[in-house]
Amino acid sequence: MQAVWDKLLAQCDICLGFVGCRRLTEADVGLPDRERFVLELEFIQCLASPQYLNWLAQNRYFEDPAFLNYLKYLQYWRKPEYARFIIYPHALQFLALLQTPEFRTAIANPSYMDTVHSQQFYHWQHFRSNRVAEALQQQQRHAAHTDGEGGKKEQLQQPGEPGS
Repeated sequence: MQAVWDKLLAQCDICLGFVGCRRLTEADVGLPDRERFVLELEFIQCLASPQYLNWLAQNRYFEDPAFLNYLKYLQYWRKPEYARFIIYPHALQFLALLQTPEFRTAIANPSYMDTVHSQQFYHWQHFRSNRVAEALQQQQRHAAHTDGEGGKKEQLQQPGEPGS
């Protein structure tokens, strides 16, 4: 298992923090890179829960400048080479929203949190069926457009053939 993690970390070229031009080392942080990667990944995925975001807001984490800097630092997870490890993609959207003071204030309100949770549920419930329906509509439009062009070509050819 260790070899698998080492290989994944090597493939990702994980950027686990820099101070000035110097990369933070395990000694600076107090955690091996692998453990830090796993902890940050778990934390990022927790951000997919509106209830957890509400808890953070109510416990005033969003008022702590160090915590806000940490959220800003975690933006690197939005890059494709890191995002591929994330199971709950809503976490990335919430991470982006947490960069705005308006969202951080609003998510503290339980009714807003319930609304966000409901919208998240509806997205999960209908996302696949909506995408299938959109794909079918696009195929039908493409087929109609192709048939329409063929019909126009036939109409243009027909008048010249018999009446010439």
